[in-house]
Amino acid sequence: MSPFDGYNSGDLNRHFPGNPAGTLTDQLAYHVWQPFKKCADFHVDMHTAMTPDTRWALFASADEPVGAKAEAMARAFG
Repeated sequence: MSPFDGYNSGDLNRHFPGNPAGTLTDQLAYHVWQPFKKCADFHVDMHTAMTPDTRWALFASADEPVGAKAEAMARAFG
């Protein structure tokens, strides 16, 4: 999280794929994402939501076959 963008808009995981002309957090996400997208087929964001009882996986619904793969990956995490 960028301290310059504040708590509500500085959460890095909500800024991908980023924007080179955006806020500091947007720019950071953009520069982190650029090398990843060249070699990764999928991006899995793993975090705990700050509670010990979180036992679920979210995935972005998309058209086939990407959506089917995203759901299969989420189900693989239980």
